[in-house]
Amino acid sequence: MATQLIERHAKVLVTDVVLIETVWILSGKKYQASRDDIIKLISDLLSEPNIVFENPQVVWAALSEFRTERSTQDETGKKLKLPDFPDTLIIYKAKQTAKQWGEPIEAVYSFDSGTLRVRVHNNHFPQI
Repeated sequence: MATQLIERHAKVLVTDVVLIETVWILSGKKYQASRDDIIKLISDLLSEPNIVFENPQVVWAALSEFRTERSTQDETGKKLKLPDFPDTLIIYKAKQTAKQWGEPIEAVYSFDSGTLRVRVHNNHFPQI
């Protein structure tokens, strides 16, 4: 259905929730999309003129951060979980919202250790 809409040159809104849900589904057990597959998908969507995002700058900034993440280890040598794209988008959305409200942001809390790695990796919150 989305292909038909795009081929008819209709504008298609992809909300952040839909984007995150799509990435989770594609990365899951059924489709097993790789990190590179997700990067290509989001890049392709961003370059499609008929696809409209809630805030394409935030999606682009999160994608740029997601691309740069590399596997690392903690002090004991245990491999740390890489943040997935939804983790990164959550951080960037929080940053954007705080900026819109004119409020400082000191932390983003999550039950997912990958989300926390976005901040640890950069030693600060990503800039928008």
